[in-house]
Amino acid sequence: MTTDERNFRSTYYEKVGCRSVEEKKSLKILLKENPINKSKLKQFCLSYSVPVEQRIFLWSIILDITPLYPTNNEFVLQQRSETYSDLLRALQTMRYIDSSTPKHKVIFLMWALENKVLMEVPFSDENCLTKIIKILLEMFDDDYVMIFWISREFFKFSQEIHLDYEKHLYLFKCLLEKEDSQLFNHFNCFKLFEDLPLDNWCSNCFAGVLSGPAIVRFWDKICGGSRKIVAFVLLMLFKTLKKSVLEMTTAEEIIALVEKGSHQNDLIVNKAIESWHNSKSHGEIVDN
Repeated sequence: MTTDERNFRSTYYEKVGCRSVEEKKSLKILLKENPINKSKLKQFCLSYSVPVEQRIFLWSIILDITPLYPTNNEFVLQQRSETYSDLLRALQTMRYIDSSTPKHKVIFLMWALENKVLMEVPFSDENCLTKIIKILLEMFDDDYVMIFWISREFFKFSQEIHLDYEKHLYLFKCLLEKEDSQLFNHFNCFKLFEDLPLDNWCSNCFAGVLSGPAIVRFWDKICGGSRKIVAFVLLMLFKTLKKSVLEMTTAEEIIALVEKGSHQNDLIVNKAIESWHNSKSHGEIVDN
């Protein structure tokens, strides 16, 4: 087989020095490097599905929570744990929380205290950070220290998506017009581009819209460096719900449909990732 005939997987493995091995094996090799090459891990996230059992560790490295030099792991993670304990103790002392406080609220208030906005940013179940925390609690069991750190760092991605929302909206419009003119015209006719909370759904990274097991698979791509992928998720969400959406004429009806959350989550995410891959929009990664 010539170089030109090799498939994308073979090309990638050669690129990162892991030619002709399975994805899990290649990831294990990447995670054993000293220092760990974060750029290669981000490229892995963009190119493949991250194994469930390695996701939290992989994300923690990409998000600069776990150090790139394994010999520093114990010290750094101890410092992370102590910061978590200090924030928790402070909230308990100030009587903001007690043993009955829901864990997602505890983590949100810890973030607020750390960022000195405890009085300015009230807790809400509709807050973007809260929704992200809930997904992480659902997916990563009881590792509360790591969930706190991952949620605070992942929330920064959501803020970046919000700042670039107009670009994502423009891409969504272009994709929808190209792939489904009927839906595109329906959106235009009833001013759905303006009236639907598309910015919130994108900035929340679809927490509260899609379910945990499916949603974290495209969060892998966000961790890898993609922000544009939210436009592809929007596209596939509405293409999947097309029949129902075309029967609705108000934003309120469609919001209720979308936020009901009982969708074909795996189908939506699979098609979004496939479409995103085929568009080569994952070339937006920044190596660092």
